[in-house]
Amino acid sequence: YCKAISQSSVFWVPMTSRDKYGNEYWNLSLVRRLPLAEADYNAVLVIKVSDNYLRTRINSQEYAAMISVNDREVFFNSNRSEYGISQKVPIDYDKSYYQYTGKEKINGVTYFVDVSTLYLYQSDSRLYICTMNDLGYVSIKRILTICVLILAVAILIPGLIIHFFTEYFTSRVLTLRQAMHQASTEDYDIRSYIQGQDEISEAFSDLEVMVRNIKKKDAEMYEARINEAELRNEQQVMEFKMLASQINPHFLYNTLETIRMKAFAANDKEVARAIKLLGKSMRYVLENTGTSYTTLSRELEHVNVYLDIQKLRFTDKFDGITEIGEEVDPEKIYILPLLLQPVVENAILHGLEEREHGGIIKISVTKHIEEQELLCIEVSDNGCGMTEEELAQLRRDIEQKDMTRSKSIGLYNINQRIKLTYGDAFGIQVLSVPDEGTRVRLYLPISRMAEKDSPAVCI
Repeated sequence: YCKAISQSSVFWVPMTSRDKYGNEYWNLSLVRRLPLAEADYNAVLVIKVSDNYLRTRINSQEYAAMISVNDREVFFNSNRSEYGISQKVPIDYDKSYYQYTGKEKINGVTYFVDVSTLYLYQSDSRLYICTMNDLGYVSIKRILTICVLILAVAILIPGLIIHFFTEYFTSRVLTLRQAMHQASTEDYDIRSYIQGQDEISEAFSDLEVMVRNIKKKDAEMYEARINEAELRNEQQVMEFKMLASQINPHFLYNTLETIRMKAFAANDKEVARAIKLLGKSMRYVLENTGTSYTTLSRELEHVNVYLDIQKLRFTDKFDGITEIGEEVDPEKIYILPLLLQPVVENAILHGLEEREHGGIIKISVTKHIEEQELLCIEVSDNGCGMTEEELAQLRRDIEQKDMTRSKSIGLYNINQRIKLTYGDAFGIQVLSVPDEGTRVRLYLPISRMAEKDSPAVCI
């Protein structure tokens, strides 16, 4: 009453009343002063809003609602036993408009809470409406649990599929690896078999073709040795064919091992590129089996493909550099096929063996003018080099034939092919300095390399 007569504007307050039975009720009440004409007194009008009216419009089975005026007691609550208490959620009444949405822990239960401020018409009074839900947090936890289970299943099933596919793929690669290792030890009785229509089965088929060719050539070589007295020249031709058609199984093994490791990373582009490079290299080898010449440009291109394949294995271990002198036209010079790859392979596997990165394989092609005009092809590396004893032993291995040894066979074969084709004045020269690297030089006569039919012997 005192507040009503002291101001002319209306205001809202929570008020209690009792029925004839003494039960207390809370109501939202509108209070206003009413001036009386020609009187010294004022009347005060109080209009109470029915609690049942509010309950039919606000009450909800899903949400709990608490409403208060300003910082006064709660005049409406979904729970009838909690009328007249303070708001359960902290509210900053000093703000002209307070709003909060979040979670609060009340009496050990986590609620999702939304607090809003409502200005009342033509009044300075403010309603604070607090809506609470104790099931939302539980529902979210249940939904999160279901989502986690779904994600776990979504990861587990593809993981199992990938695992079984990887096991299948690995078993095929291991079968191919075992067959290639068997062939590398000159055991050509390969009993395993890989079915399918993919690149691995095709590589295995190529290996079988290679083994059959080697076995066939071994038989021919044996027959040529029996008739050595009468067929010495044919025996020499067969030896050339054997030297030219040899494909280092370790190269195929290492390349396919790299492809297998790339497949584990599930990077299809790299696998496709690796297979493409391998096919390109094998195609060059097979196309030049039995041929007597190829252009220097094609041989260098084959070596660059081989270097790209090795970079897949060793990543940043080395870089390849090719330098061709201005006086050399690689398109017009014909050389024996498959001369350079074993030299480059030897530089990578032995010359750069102790290097993790920063290695350089350099191929230089120049002309030398001494007693006659020579083509010099040099393959150098910046690896560990060799001591004088190791260099002397390597030079002996290159010159002396010993089929029982497993090292320097490639360099020996190349040296023999050059000497048998062009003469003993030509061949391989090896230079090396410890901790500075190794240089392998191939000396060939330019006068016999300008025409396609220049080689004297068909290899």
